[in-house]
Order: sequence, then C-alpha cells, then structure tokens
Amino acid sequence: MKNEKEKKAKTIEWLISCATDTNTHWEGIYELSPKSDFMSFYDDGKNRLISKRQLNKKQKLRLRKFLFSLDKLDYSYIGLADIVAKESDEELLNFLIKKLKGSATDKIWNIDFLMARIAKLSDRDDLKEIIKKIDDLDYYDKKEEAKRLVKKFVLLN
Repeated sequence: MKNEKEKKAKTIEWLISCATDTNTHWEGIYELSPKSDFMSFYDDGKNRLISKRQLNKKQKLRLRKFLFSLDKLDYSYIGLADIVAKESDEELLNFLIKKLKGSATDKIWNIDFLMARIAKLSDRDDLKEIIKKIDDLDYYDKKEEAKRLVKKFVLLN
C-alpha cells in the first residue's frame, strides 16, 4: 500500500484480529505490546511498526472484551492486560486476581507475570516486595520458597 496512514490502520486491525484468534494470539499481542513478553529482550532496539498507543478507544475496548471473555489466562495472553489497562483499573485488577486464584500456584513461570501485573495495578508495596523476592530466587535451587511466596501473594489478595 502506498498510503502510509491507510497501511497503518489496516495493519492495526490485522494485528487485533491476530491477537483475538487462538492460532495467532501470541504474535498479534506481541506486535501490539512487545515489552509485555520476555522475548522483547531479543528485539531491543528494533523499530516497531505499531504500538499500543496507536490503538483507538474502540480497538482497546474490543481487546478488553476479548481478554475478559477468556476462561483461562495463561502467559501468552498476559500482554493484553498491558494493552487495555486504564489508570486505577479496578475492573482489570479484579479480573486478574480472579484468574490468579483459579491458577495452579505451583507453576511459577505461568503466574509470575500475572502476579507482577496485579502488584503494579494495585500499587501495593507488600505485593511488590513478594514479586521482588521471587525474582531474586533461583527457581531451580529454591523452588519450594518460590511456591511459599506465591501462596502468600494469593492469600493477600
């Protein structure tokens, strides 16, 4: 396409479609919010065609409705929370807490990103401290301690 404005608009719509499709959700979410994923480390400095700041209210609302419709919130979908989060977003915070409580707390890799979003949205120092302690652990050497901290985090919510 020669018209850059039209090209960008169509690309955003395509990425939203990808983000809400079970077969392409990771790619769409990653392209809209790369910093939400650990893979962004490898893309550091790469020019991005699209950013979540370029989404309009209707597009964010579509993604938000899709996020809230998910029965299971695994790691590959967590970037949606970063895309749709509003300031002081109690609705999103409550949704994430509900998903955390329904998760397997022994699978630390799957829920540490979810816990980080909850700590950030709630702006609670006690939760941020638990996240820091978990981040400082070597999961292989101190897995039981990490599980204990995850359970403590869940109980505080």
